[in-house]
Amino acid sequence: TQALASNQLFSAVGILERPQDTGRLFDARIPLPHGKSWLAALQNTHHNSILSVSSVSLPLNNANDLIQTASNDSIIRSALDYDVPLYEAAQLALERGLSALT
Repeated sequence: TQALASNQLFSAVGILERPQDTGRLFDARIPLPHGKSWLAALQNTHHNSILSVSSVSLPLNNANDLIQTASNDSIIRSALDYDVPLYEAAQLALERGLSALT
């Protein structure tokens, strides 16, 4: 996860919940041919996270809600022990990539 967070593994890292930021970073780091744009392609996308627990669906407004919910439930937490640190590293990699653009 340290190599991912420090942008040593990939040219760019994107996050589904942040399509505009992902598009801007991808356009700068891995441009599409023929003048196409990642940002334009992702402009109208929206990612809604839904967590279903015991047949109750809870809409989550952002990734932090999901992470907080998972960290409070032992069954979910055990299933996500590797995913949460990886996702946090991906968020950091996206932030570092975006800050390098300015």
